[in-house]
Amino acid sequence: MKKLLFSLITLLFIIAGCSDNNSNLVRFDQSDLKAQMSDYEFQPELPTKLPFEVEDVQFSPPPEEIQQMESFTFDFYGADRTLSLHTVKGKEVSSTLEDEYKEVEIGDHQGSILLKEEGSATLAWTENGVDYRLKYFSNETDESVIQQEMIETAASFE
Repeated sequence: MKKLLFSLITLLFIIAGCSDNNSNLVRFDQSDLKAQMSDYEFQPELPTKLPFEVEDVQFSPPPEEIQQMESFTFDFYGADRTLSLHTVKGKEVSSTLEDEYKEVEIGDHQGSILLKEEGSATLAWTENGVDYRLKYFSNETDESVIQQEMIETAASFE
């Protein structure tokens, strides 16, 4: 009986150790983006994990006429998915669709998510005076998968 119980407990630890909550996420090396941003005073946090393999990234600072507004846009492109990140420092960004957002937890922070049936979603949260908006576009339509991937991506920011 003791052997069976010990074997069962060992098997449970092995299964728990092999399971990974971030199994759908792919590590992202943000060093190139950080280098592109090195001339700017505003340095928002960036994801270290994304829900797909990144094939291309585009970084867009604000236009010169509004350089005083600390805002950046990053577009991450994969084979059949796109993730757009918009960051704004010191100004709260609101949406006309606020009523449709659902509250979610992102680690220790509160955020809100809007899921669309077409495989798109928007996740918004504020951290350290910076407003973050992640917009996700995919052929994937499983809302629970999209929501979990978005939250895990947001939790990976550093």
